Amino acid sequence: MNPKSLMRIGAVCMTAALGAMLTSAANVAGAADASGAAKVTGAANAAGAANVTSPALAAGLNAVAAGTTSRAMATPAPAATAANAAGARGTAGTTTIAAGAPSELSLAQCLAWQVALDRACFSPGILDGRPGAKTELATREFQRIRRLPVTGKLDAATARALGADPAYAATWYTITPDDAGQVGHVPAGWVEKSKLSRLPYPSLDQLVAERYHCSRALLATLNPGRDLGRLAAGDRLIVPLIGPWGEAPPADRLDVDTAAKVIRAFAGDRLVGLFHCSVAAKHAKVPTRPASVTGITENPAYRFDPSMWPEVKGINHALIIPPGPRNPVGLCWIALSLPGYGMHGTPAPEMIGKTGSHGCFRMTNWDALRLARMIKPGTPVTFSHDGR
Repeated sequence: MNPKSLMRIGAVCMTAALGAMLTSAANVAGAADASGAAKVTGAANAAGAANVTSPALAAGLNAVAAGTTSRAMATPAPAATAANAAGARGTAGTTTIAAGAPSELSLAQCLAWQVALDRACFSPGILDGRPGAKTELATREFQRIRRLPVTGKLDAATARALGADPAYAATWYTITPDDAGQVGHVPAGWVEKSKLSRLPYPSLDQLVAERYHCSRALLATLNPGRDLGRLAAGDRLIVPLIGPWGEAPPADRLDVDTAAKVIRAFAGDRLVGLFHCSVAAKHAKVPTRPASVTGITENPAYRFDPSMWPEVKGINHALIIPPGPRNPVGLCWIALSLPGYGMHGTPAPEMIGKTGSHGCFRMTNWDALRLARMIKPGTPVTFSHDGR
């Protein structure tokens, strides 16, 4: 997947009126992010597209949140209002976020928390604006390596270290004709899939959600009144402001915690990345002996072996399933030295950690691609069952 040819992000603009269409333009130049890099009009993100953000976005997100019934979004906190987003900057250059449980944080604060973890290579799971067990696990691991109190909560010190800023939680995205060209029918049957040249996105909202690492429910919340089933080229959506990722930190070993369903990436003894995964549904298929990475393939085809899929009836020969985002192993395959095992992407990102695999370690496409760029063939892999 080549984001440079796929993305075009317009200027962020927001009115704070509840349920209103988001139409007024507002540009901010020169506000520093947590790393000291200036967020300026036209600054390029990781995909080479222009990002322009505005503190008014925090107020707009809170306006959306105030109109929802979600417990995690129901009480917009003062720290995320437009006035506070424009001021009250901490030493890391981020808006102050009051400590509290997810139920006490606004949508803007919750999304900023998850986006910041995603940027830091500590995956909170799919971005949904509802921090739960995955977000808290990633937060604990981040706090541990930064020598902060390990609470799993977004306290002020953690927010500063992450650069979690409600004013930079989301942006606009304009759907392109190229996006529309990546959407098509995906048949349910294996034989029918094997006859295609590529397995595309079934809909534009699924394409946008995956590109911005979020759930379709979050897209709907951020874009009230928009019929996501009728998107077309030229439509503008509010999306999470992921990235820029920058250079993925190199890792020299991996550990798969099959109890916690996470893959940890290490450089020496230092944890440099954490990714959620699904593991084998049958305990007997969960590997325990050490392995290593033997190969990495982006945009892979998949060999369907009916002997590995006993639930599939009526097919008695192997099939080659074409590549694409809805391929059974998604957009990346990381082969392991254990025969038949690998780490890979998925055609169903919202199901990661919720359903079992046939034995491999299934991740979101974006996490699989990012992990693949941190490692190389020969990287050792161990398996643990710590559950932390």
